[in-house]
Amino acid sequence: MDLSRLDNPVWSALTTTHAGFAIGAGAARCYPPEVTPMVGIRAADAEGYAALAALSGPGGRAPLFLDTDVPPPFPVIYARDIVQMVHIAGLPAPELAAGMVPLGSADVAEMLALVDLTKPGPFGPRTIELGDYVGIREGGVLVAMAGVRMRPAGFSEISGVCVHPDWQGRGYGRAMTQAVGAVIAGRGETAFLHVKTDNAAARRAYLALGFDDRRTMHLRVVKLPD
Repeated sequence: MDLSRLDNPVWSALTTTHAGFAIGAGAARCYPPEVTPMVGIRAADAEGYAALAALSGPGGRAPLFLDTDVPPPFPVIYARDIVQMVHIAGLPAPELAAGMVPLGSADVAEMLALVDLTKPGPFGPRTIELGDYVGIREGGVLVAMAGVRMRPAGFSEISGVCVHPDWQGRGYGRAMTQAVGAVIAGRGETAFLHVKTDNAAARRAYLALGFDDRRTMHLRVVKLPD
């Protein structure tokens, strides 16, 4: 299996499966900001950075997610290293938790509130368009969710996994990860995900589900010249 598309997942997604979301042309592309703020460049080189400056505009901020930490010619205003994990075998069908339901546009307000509480990463009013979101309701209230973000050809990133603090420790995150992973496997794609390097508990949980560490990725938010 060729995993090289995962070395530059934003660019790979925006030039394959998610090309319909792409803004820009040439060596830099981005998603609509209300979908996700991520920006992709073809390579961390002069051409890529010139295209990034043209795409983001004067004074803009661009979140780059790359396998290399080559510093661009712009100030880095936020930096975090993240472990990329891949599930080669394909996740098994889950034991569905009671109350697990597909999520749609009518659920976005509740999803945004849950994201604001749990901080799993960027999630905007149109992120749900990326697909495969499921949630768990308790007493009619959304207490957990997960879905898909980037989709380089042949792969889907499990993302937005979060559980309300009052409902943690019940296996909901595991069940939702398996549910989304089963959908991905059903499409014949490989599931991958990203976890912060300092989130040891989440990494252990994903290892127990059969994910393997692949490499460290570098999230760098850069500021463009005014």
